[in-house]
Amino acid sequence: MTAPDQWTRETPRTAEALVQLRTEAVADYAPHIGTIDAFTCDDCPRALICELAFDAYNTDGDCLYDK
Repeated sequence: MTAPDQWTRETPRTAEALVQLRTEAVADYAPHIGTIDAFTCDDCPRALICELAFDAYNTDGDCLYDK
């Protein structure tokens, strides 16, 4: 089975991997743009399969995947 596009993972992340990805994103962005308290991805059902999950753009309801 192939992913429908380059931004969709063929194999979903585990819940633990998703938490780790979010934790790393917060730590990576903090020195550059400050702490991100909430990502649009936090409530997104696609986060497990989205390659763009927890990008710094994905805040305040914005979603890079939808662009």
